[in-house]
Formats: sequence, structure tokens, C-alpha cells
Amino acid sequence: MQSNHDWLTADEQLGWKIGGVEVDPATRTRNVEYQWVLDNIDPSAKCVLDAAAGYVPTWHELPRMLAARGYNILAVDHDMRSLQMPYVDGVVRGLADITSLPYADKQFDVVLCISTLEHLTAGAAMEAAKEMKRLARKQILVTADVGYWLPALFGVDGWGPQQPTSPSLNPPVYAMRIDL
Repeated sequence: MQSNHDWLTADEQLGWKIGGVEVDPATRTRNVEYQWVLDNIDPSAKCVLDAAAGYVPTWHELPRMLAARGYNILAVDHDMRSLQMPYVDGVVRGLADITSLPYADKQFDVVLCISTLEHLTAGAAMEAAKEMKRLARKQILVTADVGYWLPALFGVDGWGPQQPTSPSLNPPVYAMRIDL
């Protein structure tokens, strides 16, 4: 991967491969977040919603990684640029606001939200969490760079598999799996 990220350390400039896909080193935490999703997603799931999936082809590779493993992915984002992401078999792209998703209750086996909620206002994050709980049938997987508040946001007691008192992944990022 060729990129100009002089502000990164030499090790960070090397980039990462996750599931055989090279990820832009500027994402810093995507390497651990995407691997965490791949390790924790319900293997029996068929239909996955990637909420706020993003629009930068070298940064937002999770839908492609999941499709390569046989999952059917609906990757939505509020930004029109997300519709210009490269075509991937098994991935459908759509426009939607994470705080008001236009899908039926319990329509998806798994709902993902990677490094998004920390960028929203508290009210918008609360609405997004309600939407994810409404749409998920089996599981919710969520990460946040700053996310000590995730359990309270989702109304759950504790963190599920991680139980972190500090960021659960390294580099520092919070990850929470909710099995329904």
C-alpha cells in the first residue's frame, strides 16, 4: 500500500493485513477492531448490517472481509461518497442515518458499528444505540476509540466477553459484544 503518512511511526507506516486485506495504516485501530469483529461475529449469521460503514476504500474494508467469509452485508452510511466504494460481491451499499435506520425490526442477524459512536453527540449516540438494538436479531458488535460509556449507552450490565476497566484492545479502543 502506498500512502504518505509521515506523521506515523515507522512500524505504523507498514500497514496491516487483516483477513488477507491490507488496511491503510492511517486508521491506526482498524487492524485490531476488524480482527476483533472477525473473531467475535456469530458464525451462524447470514445477514449483517454495517451501520456507518464509511466511504474511504483503504480504511473501510470490513464489509469486504465479511463478504469473503460468506456473510451478506448491507453497508450503510449517511455520506453519499459511500455509494462510490468499490463493488464487492456480497455487499450492498445504501444511504442511511444511523440514528434513524429505515429497516424492519429484527431484520439483521448482526449489527456492527465500528468507531462511529464517539463522533456523535450524546443524544445521537443514544438514538443510534436504540436503532441497533431494534434491528439486531442475534448480536451487536460495537467499537469506539473513547467508549467507557458503551454499556450504559446500550443499557447492558457490563461488557460481555471483555469486561474492561480500560480499553479492551491494543491500540486503545473499546469493543463490546452483545449477544441477544
